[in-house]
Amino acid sequence: MQKTFTSFIKLILLVFLLSVFSNSNIYSLDSKDFVVFLTADVTKTPIPSIKINWKTNGYAKRFDIYRKVKESTYWGNSIAQLDSTATSFTDTNVTVGNAYEYQVLAYSLLPVQSDTLKYFASGYIYSGIEVKQKDSYGTVLLLVEENLRFWFPDKITRLQEDLIAEGWNVIKKEVKRGDSSYTGSPVEVRNIIKQEYAKDNNINTLFILGRVPVPYSGNLNPDGHPDHQGAWPADVYYGVFDDSYWTDLSINTDYNGTKPTRKENENKPGDGKFDQTYLRAGDVILGIGRVDFYNMPAFAKNEYDLLEAYLDKDHEFRTGNMPVVMRGLVDINFQPSYSPTNEGGLEMGFGASGWRNFAPFFGKDSIKNVDWFTTLKNETYLWAYGCGGGSYQSAGGIGNTSQFADTNQKDAIFTMLFGSYFGDWDSKNNFLRAGLCSSPSILTCAWAGRPQWYLHHMALGEPIGYSTKLSQNNGSTYVPNICYTPLYQNGVAYTYGNLMVHTALMGDPTLRMNMGTEAFAEAIPTPKNLSVIQPAGEHIEISWEKPDNQGGYFYNVYLSTSENGPFTKINEDLLPDTIFTDPEIRDGIVYYMVRAFKVQNTMSGSFYNSGRGIMKSIQATDVDELIKIQHSLALTPNPATTNLDIVLSLEKDAIVSLDIYDINGNRVVNLCSQYLAGGTHSFAWNLLNSRYQKVSPGVYFVKLTGIGISDAVKLIVMP
Repeated sequence: MQKTFTSFIKLILLVFLLSVFSNSNIYSLDSKDFVVFLTADVTKTPIPSIKINWKTNGYAKRFDIYRKVKESTYWGNSIAQLDSTATSFTDTNVTVGNAYEYQVLAYSLLPVQSDTLKYFASGYIYSGIEVKQKDSYGTVLLLVEENLRFWFPDKITRLQEDLIAEGWNVIKKEVKRGDSSYTGSPVEVRNIIKQEYAKDNNINTLFILGRVPVPYSGNLNPDGHPDHQGAWPADVYYGVFDDSYWTDLSINTDYNGTKPTRKENENKPGDGKFDQTYLRAGDVILGIGRVDFYNMPAFAKNEYDLLEAYLDKDHEFRTGNMPVVMRGLVDINFQPSYSPTNEGGLEMGFGASGWRNFAPFFGKDSIKNVDWFTTLKNETYLWAYGCGGGSYQSAGGIGNTSQFADTNQKDAIFTMLFGSYFGDWDSKNNFLRAGLCSSPSILTCAWAGRPQWYLHHMALGEPIGYSTKLSQNNGSTYVPNICYTPLYQNGVAYTYGNLMVHTALMGDPTLRMNMGTEAFAEAIPTPKNLSVIQPAGEHIEISWEKPDNQGGYFYNVYLSTSENGPFTKINEDLLPDTIFTDPEIRDGIVYYMVRAFKVQNTMSGSFYNSGRGIMKSIQATDVDELIKIQHSLALTPNPATTNLDIVLSLEKDAIVSLDIYDINGNRVVNLCSQYLAGGTHSFAWNLLNSRYQKVSPGVYFVKLTGIGISDAVKLIVMP
């Protein structure tokens, strides 16, 4: 009896305390409480359906579900309203191959001081069933500081080749360096961008490499510090083409009372820094990213060596040589929205940019709330988010620029950081840029918290530049966080920063999460051993081998008159086989590229992910054309270890045989016995004999024979 009575008293006391705390609006919220953690299960048969699943805190009493197409900025009316017991919603009004965007708003039971105010958590996911493949990612304008041609032109060429192989069209332009010693200006650079866009309005991405002039704009301090109010670096200037929008007539920070600490933040009429603090929703038309290591002396390498190292790790990631684990790290170092012991430094939901985006990437259980540097020193994460009270070179509880310079860690690939001051990324030894200077792997970083970033489209293959543009253009499509705390008027504080000019991506904007890395169990490798030949008087035949022994691959064949593109798809539907005949008769040198596609299953749904393309050229001939070339054979690589590419040139149409012989004169395999057109033909040999066995290391001969034709080239096969 006594035990029962004691339990009853404890229960009454608990109810009383909850009532007091509720009426006093005393409670603690952190960034997870502003997030609906969304994932999706998709079903193709018998009825196509998308099941949206969620996890949230215990406060929600109602879930409102909305759906729209990706291009729309308006959600319309909700498609469902569910009570607090719901944990999922199944949408059967879907079509295989199409993608849909969902918003789930969870309304909270927490008390507020005004009945007209509603607190809600939000979640976003981009989902679909076997969403159609992207034949092209559009055109990227690669804007390169002109001095880089003297440092590592080969690495820039390699970057272009990588982009083309992935499905980008690439335009490269060199521009003047932008610092006190050089004359380059943002206006000149923007004019170049606009000129290129006028010639190719498929340009949707801008990749800034090197010390390209930095635009400054506005009179803002999104970190809330009076000594940091003024013009901030604003690369969005390069993506808003309305000339009447940008002015340099009105802002004068000398009249603010508190002068900004950094001279660069000062803004006066006619000084080349623009007046605009806010963008107009939808005005940014380019996904922009910058890799710029100017003024980073904390690192032992100079600016250009840091850039070269970045291009090396960028290449390693996009070619599948940088394995990481599919998970997200979150390191929050602000107090919750109310803390009796600390009325400053409140989190205000900043970390929601980590929790909300990582959920449709990995699921809630694969997001770890752990320390940044100690964890990443031993473990790899695809994504990492960290926030804490900041300076230009640090974030409290995370670390500082010197640690990025000194620590040999596993790292992440994509990162977000938030804290005071370092969002002004053009500062000396800037913390936001420091990760990109580090080794071995960080490739992107964004100042995410004011505003929030929305990256959920990346789960189905969109590049991070798309999400950058989306976040910069977001006015009210994706709702900002609302925090309830007794420390603010009406108990409400809004996170802000939406449509401000400072929002920017540090890093390569063309990168995708799923680029064939080992982060995914089903990587999409490159097809092997591409051959391109033209039988005399007939259409060109393209053949290749599967990337590996796995099943489920499909292919597209692309054509260009230049090895630098643009490439155009020439087959109608995805090809299940490894041979294709060009439906058109070609004339002159043409380039073919084959890319593999495969259905990729993610926490957001499924889509046709793509691997890198393999490319070969041929000098095609019309049926009556005479080719003025000598017959010849060219082998690469020689010595060979895994495969051999053979380029055969014929002076005229001829019946030829192309064979591999060993050093004793025994024929190992016949590669071609055919009536070929005059011109060039590309063959691939996988170093297998006629019995499909790998040949032994040694000396071989590639022999070309025909009527009046005889040629042989020695080949070394290495182990």
